Amino acid sequence: MKKGLLYSLIMFGVFVLTACSTHSTASQNDKQETAQDTAQEKKIQQKKEMKQAISSYSGTKLQMIATAEQTILQQYRGLEDTSDEHKKNTLYKQIIPKYTSLKKKAANMAPQPKELKTVHRTFITGMTFQEQALQTVLDSLRSRDHTKSLEANQLFKKAATSFRTYHKELVALGKKYDLKITFSK
Repeated sequence: MKKGLLYSLIMFGVFVLTACSTHSTASQNDKQETAQDTAQEKKIQQKKEMKQAISSYSGTKLQMIATAEQTILQQYRGLEDTSDEHKKNTLYKQIIPKYTSLKKKAANMAPQPKELKTVHRTFITGMTFQEQALQTVLDSLRSRDHTKSLEANQLFKKAATSFRTYHKELVALGKKYDLKITFSK
């Protein structure tokens, strides 16, 4: 009888320990699943925030800057058949100051997510080349130095390359976050 009671107590102890052990393992599994769920939720939230940042960035402010830039460049192209003196005055008093101000506004847009900030820097680089090109055209007119005109053309080409790169980078970033980015022409 004592042996039966002892045997029952031992078996009860084994079952209790096994149950505790299993409960502990189940608890660990629950913790791992909770951590995975939390990580997944965090990832989904980050993706949502990035989509919002890209949508906001490529929205109204950027469209206003693009429209203003096109207006300034149309004014520049309109100088083609005017006198050198008129070109100098218009570049110095209107076009370059407007473009410089526009570039400052664009630089102040600085989006927060790192990926978007990198793409935005490419846009600002293009604007910087374009601003330098306009200034070099003015310098060329003032000095009547043809080599400065060639230098300005190279800067305009660099600007165009930067803008193409910017477009590709922004479209790729949008695609990464399931957004379709389009540019009006």
